[in-house]
Amino acid sequence: MGNKMPQVLSYYHTERVLVRARMEDGGCLAEFDDARRWCEKRELKGAGSDMRRCMDRTARLRKCMQCNEAHFRTCIRDMEKGLDHDDNALAIGWWYITPPPKDQRWKWRWWTGMIRP
Repeated sequence: MGNKMPQVLSYYHTERVLVRARMEDGGCLAEFDDARRWCEKRELKGAGSDMRRCMDRTARLRKCMQCNEAHFRTCIRDMEKGLDHDDNALAIGWWYITPPPKDQRWKWRWWTGMIRP
């Protein structure tokens, strides 16, 4: 019996590297980093002016990904499915109890904290 935690952490690190590389290859790394920064800041501070900025940056990222839809098809699908799950979990108040969909359970949820405009 071994400790699976290092494997999980290694997988998440690899997933982060792959997502960032895909964003860079598709020309959306700046929008991705901007959205992540503002949405993480909003999550830490709560609602306020950062919420509008987070929504705006999420919309910019989405628009950038749609401009190269062939490259970002899986990212767009994962983001939409993940945001749907997050919206539903928040609506019923089960944010930390509701597990993510099975096909996203082991993925880095890079869209967490992002808000649809």
